[in-house]
Amino acid sequence: MDESQIGPDPSHAGARRWPWSSAGYVTLLILWGLVSRMPYVTDFESMGKDGPEYINSLALDETYNVPPPGNIGFVVLAKAAQVLWPTPVYAYAAVTIAITCLALVFVYLLGTRFMPRPLAAVAALAFSCDTIVWFHGTPIKSYPVWMVALPAIAYFGTGFIRNNRTSNLVAASLALGLGSIVRNDVLMFGGPLWAGCLLLGRARLRDWLLGAAIVGVCVSVWFFSTASLLGGPRAYLQIVRAKHEFHEQLGVAGRGLIDGLLRNLVKYGIWLIWSAHLALIPFAYCLWRYVRSLRRRWRALALVVLWMLPSCYFAFMISTFASAQIFPLTLLVYLGAVRGLQLWARPGNKILPVVGGLVIALAGVLQFNLTPLLEKSNQRNVIINVTFLKYTGAGIRNDYNYNLVDFGMSSSLKSVVKQLRRPEPVPKIPTRRLQGKNERLLRSGE
Repeated sequence: MDESQIGPDPSHAGARRWPWSSAGYVTLLILWGLVSRMPYVTDFESMGKDGPEYINSLALDETYNVPPPGNIGFVVLAKAAQVLWPTPVYAYAAVTIAITCLALVFVYLLGTRFMPRPLAAVAALAFSCDTIVWFHGTPIKSYPVWMVALPAIAYFGTGFIRNNRTSNLVAASLALGLGSIVRNDVLMFGGPLWAGCLLLGRARLRDWLLGAAIVGVCVSVWFFSTASLLGGPRAYLQIVRAKHEFHEQLGVAGRGLIDGLLRNLVKYGIWLIWSAHLALIPFAYCLWRYVRSLRRRWRALALVVLWMLPSCYFAFMISTFASAQIFPLTLLVYLGAVRGLQLWARPGNKILPVVGGLVIALAGVLQFNLTPLLEKSNQRNVIINVTFLKYTGAGIRNDYNYNLVDFGMSSSLKSVVKQLRRPEPVPKIPTRRLQGKNERLLRSGE
């Protein structure tokens, strides 16, 4: 296949009709998403640091306090889910699990653009078993929206590059716009990728205007609806600006090159290695093969750069404050890993890439379900728990939402390295939040 066209091979992804095999793979992926995430839905009144704010914001009144810029679509979806699941935590869990299942579908569909359907399904399965991806499948966190929006934009956008159809343009624009309603920063993370697809597809002026109109309407919906709850556009912008300034204090502008850039790079790297480990080797091989054939695959690599640039800028220069910030790269790692196994295997060998992808998936399953939390006996154990081990099933079951500051510990790179070498006693043990008895959460049943 000539991948310079960013299009599917007619033998497996190019058929216009929806093949029965794809319907089967999609069904199995959705069932796996449900079966693997539902057991970790707990009875706590909140899950995650921002859980109380999300739950109380279900009232959709002037007390709305979801971390800016608001992610109002995520809250509205949970509000709608309360029709079936009145308990707020179950409503949010239903939304998160549904988003995760939808993400697996689009990871699969994007994979069919450049490899056979069975390999695309294996790549989506392996991605779902990544321990940090799995961890974010039930808590009240809107990060899984990235896992839907980016592959959806890429899938429809590459379809537009290949056939210049208005339907693909509309779908890519809706993926960007609707994604930004659910989680507002999708506009920043997915915008360059969307624009790149239009450029490579040689979009006409009317195509640009149509796409921009769709995205603009969606952005207006979330901007003005959120602003109406918070006292108007000016008040809303002030809140967003204050939040941005807070994050800048954690990045290069506030902490310099060591505790800013270097610390962000280290955190990003160790989260990726902790979660994706086995997949990184075949992914690196795939990337090397693509770079070697740059002339033929430059369009694909250009889209990869546009896919990664916004998230890398935010994670490295502003702040790496959440492990989910590796999701844009993680998506590419698993797709690239299975593709790398395919490139490495001899022509016609369909077994190696499938088996290799399943081994990667199995390693993730074992890691997520068997990794225990360490006793909080010293600062080294706390650092390991907070940095790695809480992103597991044990972390969800124990509602382990702590950060280093909760223990009175410094999060500076110098202090962390010191404690890993010569651990000292923990300054304080934070009390466990009895979230079900939090007075502020009584409003959640409204």
